[in-house]
Amino acid sequence: MTETGPPDDMLEARDGSIYLTQIEENAIARFDPASNKFERVIQDKRLSWPDSIAWGPDGVLYVTASQIQNMPQ
Repeated sequence: MTETGPPDDMLEARDGSIYLTQIEENAIARFDPASNKFERVIQDKRLSWPDSIAWGPDGVLYVTASQIQNMPQ
């Protein structure tokens, strides 16, 4: 069993690994269920509240950064 922070989205890859957004870390992570390993793929302050992820037709992983925390109260 592996613990993660709260993801806003998850997406399965062709190899069975699972990509997760890490909203508290401004990051995208990957979990490999075969090895039970969890690793951060990218972390960047521009990924402010990474929201949704999707595979593009070119095989690239795309992510939206909603910056929801910057909305007026």
